[in-house]
Amino acid sequence: MIGGTPDALDRLANLRHRRSAPPWCLICKEIGQLDGWRNQQLARRLAFSTVEGRERAVRAFAAHADAFPWEWAPGLVDEWMTDLRAVRRLRRSTLRGYQIAVRLFCGFTDQSLGYPARPASLQLAA
Repeated sequence: MIGGTPDALDRLANLRHRRSAPPWCLICKEIGQLDGWRNQQLARRLAFSTVEGRERAVRAFAAHADAFPWEWAPGLVDEWMTDLRAVRRLRRSTLRGYQIAVRLFCGFTDQSLGYPARPASLQLAA
């Protein structure tokens, strides 16, 4: 895991200038946040199916949000949840699993990049 090192932070600062690709692609490629999160979950001996399902949920949200993870806000999640419920007619339990996956990923990225905790107004509800 690279997060939190000066080298990784320098690369993060330069991502804004190279925004030709979607932000999600850049964050995965440049600092390996998704790989680090995956490794953390596997180290906790979670089932591969659990880890893969969470990763799919985070990737789907990232595609919807089209923003860097530190730019994600509860309003984006609400919009995505509304779309999934209204258009795809997903069950509440499925949506809750997606919300948990995004929340866990946000917690991981904040911690690994050395960011302070998100303000209470930006926390996803538990």
